[in-house]
Amino acid sequence: MNKDFYRLSIEAFRHGVRAANPGKCLKEAIKENPIQTPNGGKYIVVSIGKAACSLMETAIDILPPKREKQLLVVTNYQNYKPIIGSEIITAGHPIPDKNGIKASNRVIEILKNATKNDTLIILISGGSSALLPAPVKGLNLNDKIQINQLLLSSDLNIREINLIRQSMSTLKGGGFTKIASPIPINSFILSDVIGDDLRVIASGPTVSPIGNIEEAYELLVKNNLYSKLSLKLQDFFKSKTRSIFTDNKLNQNILIGNNRKSVVAMAKSVNAEVIPYPIVGNVRTATQKIFDEINIRRKMKYVALAFGGETTVNVSGNGTGGRNQELALRVAEKLFNQKLKGKWSFLSGGTDGQDGPTDAAGGIVDQDTIKKLYDNNMSVEKLLNNNDSNSALKFTNELLVTGNTGTNVADLQLFLWKNT
Repeated sequence: MNKDFYRLSIEAFRHGVRAANPGKCLKEAIKENPIQTPNGGKYIVVSIGKAACSLMETAIDILPPKREKQLLVVTNYQNYKPIIGSEIITAGHPIPDKNGIKASNRVIEILKNATKNDTLIILISGGSSALLPAPVKGLNLNDKIQINQLLLSSDLNIREINLIRQSMSTLKGGGFTKIASPIPINSFILSDVIGDDLRVIASGPTVSPIGNIEEAYELLVKNNLYSKLSLKLQDFFKSKTRSIFTDNKLNQNILIGNNRKSVVAMAKSVNAEVIPYPIVGNVRTATQKIFDEINIRRKMKYVALAFGGETTVNVSGNGTGGRNQELALRVAEKLFNQKLKGKWSFLSGGTDGQDGPTDAAGGIVDQDTIKKLYDNNMSVEKLLNNNDSNSALKFTNELLVTGNTGTNVADLQLFLWKNT
């Protein structure tokens, strides 16, 4: 690995993550959108997602210290930290578990008991969909686990995944709004979704649904997923029982941070060119898009490109990896096959510090990655077909490991190239 490129890439990635610092983002947002003081009641703050602890700590610092507060944090096990005065429930992510049911029930209880004299604040960050499974009547936790396992191994994008999740949940797709009504909700949202559709982030608990159960059913059929469901879930989606949503016009949903902001911060730290469109879709398609941007700059002596987005992987093998590790390995293979000259590096990492069911945030590869694998009789094609990018990058010592960052604004990619 080129030490200079490696150092620059890691530091640039950290700049991108710091730009999505939940506390900083929330402070700026509340300054621009002040929160109403309770009318004789209390502040009720519910913070959910991977950045829930950081967001709650900041909220506590901002809100008047002597006013009564009810504070609930729901986060994943890896991002837990104690917060004085707060009730904290940790739950499973990306696969929901029993603690997620416990957390869902507690959220429902708090929302139901809120009064017009209270000020209700919801702090939302990525990961909330799995943390609050809250199955609708007739479904249970096992049904939610089954659907999540199926969806996460499919090639559906996050909008499609959350459309299906919403139809099975009492809290998603405006569920918070429905339960708390007519109490208005002040919602501050850290986006982990490209395009920042508030209905998609955390499956839209405080906004309107993405769609209805009929659309979810059609999506499952179209993508050959319906037949893989249990008979119970097949009957559920086939019933097409629609949930009625009524918006609360007094709600405010404020976006406080997103992927674009982090891409710009990362690019600025290494004077890189920001690619204006997101890197989304299947990793194969994404690899080609990245190569196309590199290829049209072949005559330049130095190239630095910053990307952001969120890809998908159609899991057909039984290896270990994640979308960022697989994208890094595929880009390395593509550039090796295209005989790109000179020294280069490519980083792809999740801003939350976790890529798939691994301890890595992603990978950082260079001009020697594929050669190392071939020299040791490792078939890149077989590794990719088995979705085993983690084994490949672990062997070449090119895993990007950051630990859990306490934030989540999708993925960042950085390409550096000194042409010869």
